[in-house]
Amino acid sequence: MARRTRAQPRDPVADPALRRLIALQRAKGGSRPTERQVADTSAAFRAIGDELRRSAKRLGGIMEAWDALVPAPLRDATRVESFERGTLTVTAESSATIYALDREMRAGLEAALQGATGGRLQRVRGRIGRIDRDPDPDPDAR
Repeated sequence: MARRTRAQPRDPVADPALRRLIALQRAKGGSRPTERQVADTSAAFRAIGDELRRSAKRLGGIMEAWDALVPAPLRDATRVESFERGTLTVTAESSATIYALDREMRAGLEAALQGATGGRLQRVRGRIGRIDRDPDPDPDAR
């Protein structure tokens, strides 16, 4: 049997998210997940965490510039989706918000964002989509 190190938890369900998953399975009448299911779920959570860290690193300075330079009403009505190859993709729920964003960009906001990001940002692309205002991470906590 492999020897445990300090980094390895004694309990395979030490992760709070996994404990919550097990509690939900038991509540609906399911059995305790197998060690394989726990390992697969843990690996999936690690992969998601890694992706979030990469996204935060990629968007770090750009998000700071966005928060500092975009007017509050417009910032609240939009959501930054991605930043790839110099293009920042921003989602808004209506074409009116996309139009207002376009007006701000043409009035100098785009140049200000480019300057604040050291030229990394080349263009801002707006698209219409759904914006979750306040996603509830735990709907049972009401």
